[in-house]
Amino acid sequence: MKLNHSILGEHNKDVVVLLHGLLGDGGNLKALTQNYLSNYKAYLPDHRNHGESPHSDEHNYFVMSEDLKELFDREKITKAHVVGHSMGGKVAMKFANRYPQLVEKLVIIDILPKKYPPYTPVFEAMAEIDLSLNDRASIINSLYQKFEADKRFAHFAGDIFGEDLVRYMQGISQFVSKNLKKKDGGGFEWRVGLNEMFRNATTLSVNPEQNDIEPISHPTLIIRGLKSHYIKDEDLNDLIPRFFNQAEILSIEGAGHMVHSDKPKECGEAVATFLNKR
Repeated sequence: MKLNHSILGEHNKDVVVLLHGLLGDGGNLKALTQNYLSNYKAYLPDHRNHGESPHSDEHNYFVMSEDLKELFDREKITKAHVVGHSMGGKVAMKFANRYPQLVEKLVIIDILPKKYPPYTPVFEAMAEIDLSLNDRASIINSLYQKFEADKRFAHFAGDIFGEDLVRYMQGISQFVSKNLKKKDGGGFEWRVGLNEMFRNATTLSVNPEQNDIEPISHPTLIIRGLKSHYIKDEDLNDLIPRFFNQAEILSIEGAGHMVHSDKPKECGEAVATFLNKR
C-alpha cells in the first residue's frame, strides 16, 4: 500500500523514519522530530487505516512492514534509522527482522514483542458515538462517559497503561477525538478505518515476532515510561534479551505510555543522543 507521508529536513543526508501508534498519525512524532532530530531527513508516514493513508480490511504487522518497504522503495531509501511508538514500534521490529539491510538503528518507545489486551473497548466506544453532533466537545464528553460506564475499560486501562484512570480516560478521549473529520453536510465522521481495525483488534494485539526465530541484531534503544505497564520489570531480564541482541533500556520517570508527549525533552534528547552516536 502507498502510505501518505510528510518529510521534514528534506535536504539532510541521514534518514530517520518515525512510526506512530494506534489511532494516531504521522504528526504525532512531528514535535520530537522538529525539536531534536532536525539534522535528519525525517519521514512521517500514516499507517494504513490511519491519517490520510488508504483503508484496508487487511491490517497486521506483515502487511504494515510491506507498506513501509514500499515507502523505502518509492523514496529510494537505502538505509535509515527507524523510530516507532506503540503499534509503530511493533511495525519497526517486524520491518527490522524482514529487511535488516535497510535499518541502521532502532528506537522502540514503550512497547515490546508480546501480546497486549486488544483495544476493543476503545473501538466499541468510538463506534457507538453519535457523530451527527456538531460540537466536538460534546463528542469528547460522550467518549469519556462511554469509557467511564464500561467496566471492561477500567481493567483494560489498568492492565496496560497503569495510570490514574480518570487522567487516562480524559487523555484518550482527547487523543481519539483527533481522528474526527468534519462532514460537509454537518456532523463528523471518523478519519481512521474504524471498522477495519475493529475486525483486526486481536491481530493488532499479538507479538509481531512470534514467527521470527532470529533476535533483532541492530543497535536498539528501548524507552520505557515508568507510569506505563507496557514494559514490566520482569521484561527487562527476560523478554528484551530474548528478542534484542544489542538493546539499551531507558526508563523515564513520570512518563506514561505517551512518553514523547509526557516527557518530550527527556524522550527527545535520548533519541537524538542514541541516533547521533557513531
